[in-house]
Amino acid sequence: MRSKALLLLAAFLLFSVCMVAQGQDRNALEKKRKKLESDIKRNRELLDKIGEDKKNSLSQLELLLSQINTRQKVISNMSKELELLNAQINENDDIIGALQKDLDLLKKQYAEMLYFAYKHNSKYSDVAFIFSAKTLSQAYNRMRYLQRLAEFRLRQAELIRETMASLSQKLTELNEKKKAQQNLIAEQTGQKQILDKERTQTNQIVGDLKKQEKTLTVQIRKYEEQAVALNDEIEKVIKWEIAEAKRKAEEEAKRVAAEDAKKNNTEPAGSKPSTAGKTTTPMPSVPAIDAKLSASFGLNKGKLPWPVDNGVIVKSFGLQNHPVYTIQTNNRGIDIKTNANAHVKAVFDGQVVDVRFMPGYHQVIMVKHGDYFTVYSKLEKVNVKVGDQIKAKQIIGSVHTDEESSLSELHFELWQGTNNLNPALWIYTTQ
Repeated sequence: MRSKALLLLAAFLLFSVCMVAQGQDRNALEKKRKKLESDIKRNRELLDKIGEDKKNSLSQLELLLSQINTRQKVISNMSKELELLNAQINENDDIIGALQKDLDLLKKQYAEMLYFAYKHNSKYSDVAFIFSAKTLSQAYNRMRYLQRLAEFRLRQAELIRETMASLSQKLTELNEKKKAQQNLIAEQTGQKQILDKERTQTNQIVGDLKKQEKTLTVQIRKYEEQAVALNDEIEKVIKWEIAEAKRKAEEEAKRVAAEDAKKNNTEPAGSKPSTAGKTTTPMPSVPAIDAKLSASFGLNKGKLPWPVDNGVIVKSFGLQNHPVYTIQTNNRGIDIKTNANAHVKAVFDGQVVDVRFMPGYHQVIMVKHGDYFTVYSKLEKVNVKVGDQIKAKQIIGSVHTDEESSLSELHFELWQGTNNLNPALWIYTTQ
């Protein structure tokens, strides 16, 4: 009976550990779902700001496609939550069944024990049972037997109470999980219905935009040319900064070498300088402060703050097909739709190395972080100038509002040297 109780306890502890782990997994999924739902709400607010005369525009389509993508992630996330809930419900069903069997067995054994005790006590009293022993040793053993029997009865009754309490707790948990399951299924069904409506609306906008293919294709090609021009200017600035850093490093190395030679120049004139006992200074490729800043920036991949407080990524990084026309575009950064006049903030400590106006991109700010560079474009106002040392999350300007769409959009790029990187992998996100 003792081994039975130990096995029951071990099974219950193992089940509890599994449930805690699954609970943590579900908490992570719930956290992610809330973040995605927050993104949907923000996207919806931006869509609502589009005026009636701007409906069925490319900007509205971009927001809707972003909305659909996020909603699909929410539905997928809910499916994973439901899988966990179903697993937990099944495990609860199993443990409840096992507990019920154990309870029935414990009650049966306890009843048999009471019946045996009743029959025993009808023939002998405990005292008579002890004193009827033939030897002192036998009397002592009978006394210990009765003590253990009493203890066993108490433990058996305690096990029954504990099992009943566990059973009641698991039944409560099961009912709560079934209720959560029903609510989640209802919510997921609602999300799918909204998704169907958004897809219908998207198809309608695509149909309207296809009628304007000739005009809009020209605009897209023009914007691509402006993107290439921006890219060329960025590369020029980066190459100049790299060359300037190298020049300064070489000058510093020469200065240190000259000082070393002056201190250690004891050889006769015209003789070849000896290097014995002298310390040589290696020539750095970039200033030490830049190397430290680069290392610090590199360690923050996936942790950088967003350049705007609220925003939705509507254009991803890299080559992608146009949502309407048979055109492929190359985005060297990410485009974030945000609120009108939204503040733009630096994502890391650095130095402003370029501020200029570029056609199609309005005001552009370029910040150096060691051998990393961040580029913020489509700005209306600029709060910094070339040479300024800035801190992470410092406001450096505000976003331009497009008259065509009545929306504001920030174009954000990230470079390491002359290598173009995907900013979405560097800024903080749960998606």
